[in-house]
Amino acid sequence: MPLPLLLLALVAALLALPGAFGMPAFADEDPADSRRIVRVGCYEDGDYMSYDEAGQLAGYNIDYLEELRRYVDWTYEYVDFTGWAEAYDALESGEIDLLPAVYYTEERTDRMLFSAEPMCSIYTTLNVRLDDQRYAYEDFAAFSGMRVGVIEDSQDARAFAQYAQDNGFDVDVVELLETDDLLGALDDGTLDAIAITYLGSNSRFRTIAQFSPEPIHFAFPLDRAVLEQELTAAMNRLQLRDPSFSTLLYNRYFGINTDQDPVFTEDEYAYLASAPTLRVAYDAFRMPLSYTDPETGAFDGAAARLFEDISRVTGLTFEFVPVDRHDDAFAMVESGEVDLVAGVDRDADEATKGIVSTTGPYLRDPMALIVGPNSPSEGSRIALPRGFALAAEMERQHVGDEVLYFDTPKQCVNAVLTGAADAAYADTHVANYLLAESQYESLTVTTVTDYTNAMSIGVAGTADARLLSVLDRCVQYTAESKMTTWVSQSSLAVHPTTPLDFLRQYPLQIISGLVALFGVLLAGALYLGRTKLRTARHIEELSFTDPLTGGWTLARFRTGAAGVLEHAGSGEHAIVYLDIVRFKSFNAAFGYAEGDRLLKALTSF
Repeated sequence: MPLPLLLLALVAALLALPGAFGMPAFADEDPADSRRIVRVGCYEDGDYMSYDEAGQLAGYNIDYLEELRRYVDWTYEYVDFTGWAEAYDALESGEIDLLPAVYYTEERTDRMLFSAEPMCSIYTTLNVRLDDQRYAYEDFAAFSGMRVGVIEDSQDARAFAQYAQDNGFDVDVVELLETDDLLGALDDGTLDAIAITYLGSNSRFRTIAQFSPEPIHFAFPLDRAVLEQELTAAMNRLQLRDPSFSTLLYNRYFGINTDQDPVFTEDEYAYLASAPTLRVAYDAFRMPLSYTDPETGAFDGAAARLFEDISRVTGLTFEFVPVDRHDDAFAMVESGEVDLVAGVDRDADEATKGIVSTTGPYLRDPMALIVGPNSPSEGSRIALPRGFALAAEMERQHVGDEVLYFDTPKQCVNAVLTGAADAAYADTHVANYLLAESQYESLTVTTVTDYTNAMSIGVAGTADARLLSVLDRCVQYTAESKMTTWVSQSSLAVHPTTPLDFLRQYPLQIISGLVALFGVLLAGALYLGRTKLRTARHIEELSFTDPLTGGWTLARFRTGAAGVLEHAGSGEHAIVYLDIVRFKSFNAAFGYAEGDRLLKALTSF
C-alpha cells in the first residue's frame, strides 16, 4: 500500500476507536450546549448554603459560584446531601465534581484537590443559647466542665481542642455527625455550647469565643485537575475585574450579627459596674455627624445616636463637651479635661499619636471636593478645615498651591462662595448637608474616593484599657445600616442660620421685601400728607368762611387786613364796618328765612 494511503488508514482507524479523544470522565457535557456541567455538592448549612422560602438555593457559597460562572463556561448541577459528612464522602468518591467551603489540611491533600485561591478566611466560634447568661466572653474559668458539641472528625473540632488546651480549660466534648444535630442539641439543652465554624450573621446563638481563623477553599476529587485549574483561573479574573466582590460578599453573610448586643469578658463587666461618668469632646460644627442642637444646646448628630446606643448596651454614662475646632479636642485629652473624642480618623489623624487610642471605625466617609462655578480647573487656593488629619493629607497633595485654613468646614465652603478660595475639602456627608442650603446652589461637590475618613472613637491613652475594649466591641456590633439611618435622620435637622446666611440664601426675596416695604412706607407718608393738607384746608375754610353767606369771617378779615396793611407802604386804606342793629328783632318779626336772605344780600353787596 502506498505510504499516503497507509497513513490515511491509520488515522481513520484511530478516529474509529471509541473514546480515543473523548473528554475525561469528571464532568458531563450537554450535547446541545458547549458549557461544562459541573456537579456541586450542597447541604443545609445556614448562611453558607440553604434553601430559601421560595425553594431556591441561596447563601455565600451559591452567590460565589454564580459570580464565578461569569468567568468560566460552566453550568451547575446541584446535588443535595443530608449533611457535611455525606457530601464530603461523595467528593472523595468522585460522585460530585466540587464541594465549596472546605478547610485545607495537609492530610486532606492526599484525597482531594483544592483551589489555588481560598474563598475567604473563616473562624471557629463557641456558641451558647441567647438566654444563657452563665458565660461571659472568653470566661475560661466558667467554660471548664461545660458540655460542648462538635462535628465528628472536623477541623472545627480540632481547632476547639487546641483552643481549650491553649487557654487551660477542660470540657466534656460530644461528637455529632451533622450541623443540624448540633443546633438541635443546643436548642433543647442537651449541650451547653457548640464549637463550630462561624454560623453567619443570621445566627440565633450568642458567641462567647472566636478563634482559629483559617482559609476555606473549593475542593475537587483528585482526578478533576482541569476543573480546579479552570476555577482558579476564574477566581483570578474575578479578583482583577471586581476586587471588592469577595469583601462585600463576606460582609453580607459573615458580618457580625448586629441584631444582637455584644458580649463582654468578666473583667470588662467588672469595669462597667464601677465606671465613672466619662467626658466626651465632640465637634460642635460637623453637621450631620456631630453638632450642638441650636434649640436645646445638646449633643446631636449620628455620633450622638451612637453614644446613646453604647450607653444602652453598657450602662456607661457620658457628659459631652463641645469644641469649636477639631484639634482642641486632643488638647483637652492631654490636659485631662475629657476622656474620649467622639470623632477621630483612626487611619490618618496625626494629632492623635500618643494621645488617644482608637476603636474600629463606625463610619467611613470619603472626602468631597467643593468648587464654585467660576473656579479654575486647576485651583491654586485651597480651603481646608484646621486640625483634621485628611486636611493635612490634602495639603501634601497640593504642594505649590496656596492653602488657606479655616476653623470649620462651613467657613471653607463660604470661602469658595465668596471667591476667597478656588476649592475646599470636607467630609462627603458634611459637604452634602451644607450644599443643601440654597445659598450654595452655585457650588458643586465631587466625592474623592481615594481619601476616606475612618471615623472612630478616640480613648485617652491614660484611660483604663478595658474601656477601649468595651467601646471597640460596641462599634463592631453597630450595623452599617444603623449608622446610615442615623446619618440620614440627622441630615434632616434644621440648618442653623446666621443673619449673613439668611441674606445669602434669600437675596432677591430680601431686596424685593425691602423695596415693597419702602413703597408701602412712602405711600403711607404721601397719604398722611395729603390727608393732613385736606384737613388743614377744611379747617381753614371753616374758620375763614361763613357757612351761611359764604363770605369772610372776622378771622379771615383780620388775617387779610394784616397782610394788606403790612405791605401798604405810604398808601391810605379805609375800613367799612357794617352792623345791623337789633337783628334778632328782625328775625322775630319776619322769620329766620327772611333774615338769612337779608344777610346773603348784604354779603353780595
